[in-house]
Amino acid sequence: MTRTRQPQAVKQEGPTPEWEPYTSHGAILRVRHTSCCGRYELASEGGEFFVLRPAGRRGYEQTSRGRAYRDVIQMYAALVRKHHLDHTSRGEWYEADPYMNQAEAG
Repeated sequence: MTRTRQPQAVKQEGPTPEWEPYTSHGAILRVRHTSCCGRYELASEGGEFFVLRPAGRRGYEQTSRGRAYRDVIQMYAALVRKHHLDHTSRGEWYEADPYMNQAEAG
């Protein structure tokens, strides 16, 4: 009798992002930082900060939109950390990001 492997739960750290379609608010969109692979972008527009990710043909999705930079940078840092762990778990190399050290320092 062979035993099948049970999938192991992956511990999720930090808040869970709630993604919604990105819609412009008419101001100039500024991308402040882009993670490796272009997976996530820290952006601002009209005095608000948020995290963007590509959504294929639908354009982009956003999460954590708001005026509290600290909250948005914490979400961005958590997403990028998880993305780096995904690379590591697949045995892939990723470029170290000095911006992440600054973001985590606060």
